[in-house]
Amino acid sequence: MRRRVCIPFAFFLYFFLCGYVYSKVTDIVTVNVVGVAVLSQNEAETKKDALEDAFKKAVAKVVEALLPEEILESDSGFIEWRIYSKANVYIVNYVITSKPKITLSDTGESIYMLSIEAKIDITPLKADLLNAGVLREDDRVFKVILAILDVTDYEEFSNLKTRIEDLDMVKGISYVSFDRGRFILLADITGSARFLRERLLEELAGEFEIAMIGQNTLTLKNIVSIAKPLEIEE
Repeated sequence: MRRRVCIPFAFFLYFFLCGYVYSKVTDIVTVNVVGVAVLSQNEAETKKDALEDAFKKAVAKVVEALLPEEILESDSGFIEWRIYSKANVYIVNYVITSKPKITLSDTGESIYMLSIEAKIDITPLKADLLNAGVLREDDRVFKVILAILDVTDYEEFSNLKTRIEDLDMVKGISYVSFDRGRFILLADITGSARFLRERLLEELAGEFEIAMIGQNTLTLKNIVSIAKPLEIEE
């Protein structure tokens, strides 16, 4: 889900590492996580603690997709203090996706588990990461190979390419090669290939199977055209 807004230059850093004076797109990312808390006699407090844990885990999923591992490791305490301690401010909304479960830990404690689906506004999250100095605008552009499979109609391919280019984290796309039903593209992105896959899964749900190969290659396999039944003329 995307909302279109205009952001003045003063809020330039509040947007997804783009190099423009303003941007029209604010993105919402959906993630699924399980929050846990030690079960207490106060069920309301236990649920609250589990939700707070789930919010932290949801935001952490996005942060882990944006930052390199070395930064996550070296600045873990700082990120916990600056970002995860206020994880709820990045949550647009959430839904509980299953009934709470109770399990026993290795130490015999009763653990309350709560599954949620959370929608996260990445605009203020990225702004805070930038302002904290753990995300730098000048070193977050990567090249990712996109292998588009089983698309035989050029108009369909052109529409797909435009939809990918419209994602705010995509800064540019160039051709590498193409053959019937197979297009190889090179995309310049802000963020990681893993994060791009999450965005594409959301954007192209039900249309393409998207798989990650290695660190910088994504395959997008068309499943709509293949699923259409053959029409036989009588």
